[in-house]
Amino acid sequence: MRTLPFNAKRAIVAVAALVPLACLINWYFEFNAFGRFDKKVLIASFIFLAGVMRYFGPTLREIEEYRRTRPTL
Repeated sequence: MRTLPFNAKRAIVAVAALVPLACLINWYFEFNAFGRFDKKVLIASFIFLAGVMRYFGPTLREIEEYRRTRPTL
């Protein structure tokens, strides 16, 4: 089975992080986009992000390898 490249994994997690961010903004500024379920949707969005990070995100070994091999500025 082919694995995703490191940058693709980072991109997937970044896009998935937009969902909790939008829910957090909705809850904080009281837009009430989800009615009385605002806080429950916020909690569910962070659980969703944790699942995406677990199954699609880069592992610690990949992150350490990236930090060792990346070019310095």
